[in-house]
Amino acid sequence: MLVWALRRGGLEPDYERVDCHDDMSAALKNKTWDMVLCDYKLPGFGCHRALALTRKLGHDVPLIVVSGVIGEESAAQLMRQGARDFILKDNLVRLVPAVERELSEFQERQERAQAEALVRKLSRVVEDSPLLVMITDVAGDIEYVNPYFTEITGYEHEEVIGKNPRFLKSGDTSPEEYKHLWET
Repeated sequence: MLVWALRRGGLEPDYERVDCHDDMSAALKNKTWDMVLCDYKLPGFGCHRALALTRKLGHDVPLIVVSGVIGEESAAQLMRQGARDFILKDNLVRLVPAVERELSEFQERQERAQAEALVRKLSRVVEDSPLLVMITDVAGDIEYVNPYFTEITGYEHEEVIGKNPRFLKSGDTSPEEYKHLWET
């Protein structure tokens, strides 16, 4: 029924139907899935166990619950546990839009996680750099200095944040060079 509804909505799902813990575990381990559609209640295996299994295996894959009958409290509990949406079987017209929305949000979450990982990596590089790093705002006030800055200058991080780097002027740099640096 779900595959039919997805196809009718213009999607061509690559799917595997499972109805027990071991089969779902094997399916999640053997292939990368974009989505899990799960019946609320199956004999011996339902969405609570499916949701727990996806989290246990470390999958951030969206899980949408499909049900013939589900109470509001049960649906709310599932959403708190990590289900992304629930669709009533008598309202499958919501299925395709829900799947498309969740696929889009899932991709955004993955891209955001990759960007955050890159920022963490670059932050470690700057923090561990054997070069003095100072970042200023457009007005020239210091927003950040790395540990090597404090090692070389003797100024602590808290002492320089918000100050203009002019206070570091040694007198060894010509006014023309300073002008060029500030213009740059």
